[in-house]
Amino acid sequence: MGTIYIIKGRDNGAIYSLTDEPCIIGRSEKCSVKLDDDRVSGAHLRISRTPDATTFTAEDTKSTNGTWINGRALTVPSELANGDKIELGSTVIEFTTMTFDSVDAAKAAREGTAFTAPPTMMEDRNRSF
Repeated sequence: MGTIYIIKGRDNGAIYSLTDEPCIIGRSEKCSVKLDDDRVSGAHLRISRTPDATTFTAEDTKSTNGTWINGRALTVPSELANGDKIELGSTVIEFTTMTFDSVDAAKAAREGTAFTAPPTMMEDRNRSF
């Protein structure tokens, strides 16, 4: 399985376990992961288990502002690797292949990790020069 951590944005600190069911991320109440981010589309991103169940793929669902993985635009479904940073709107999500028995265990696994997310692509574009 896998886990996603919200590491930047209004939902910073939230943790979600991924399952065999597709995970839809966006602003809509119907999403598996609902984000409080005005720059995120209603249904912005889909994370799905691969058919052979060995990993997960990320797919931008024709969002208005786009999605980036590790700073590269997500234009076609792409396989996720442990530690990938996914940017959508002002939110940054970290993907891990690790699975935990509880949210507390997932939080504990991140303790001691001093990571500061860099500016998102949206923030970088809107910076004055």
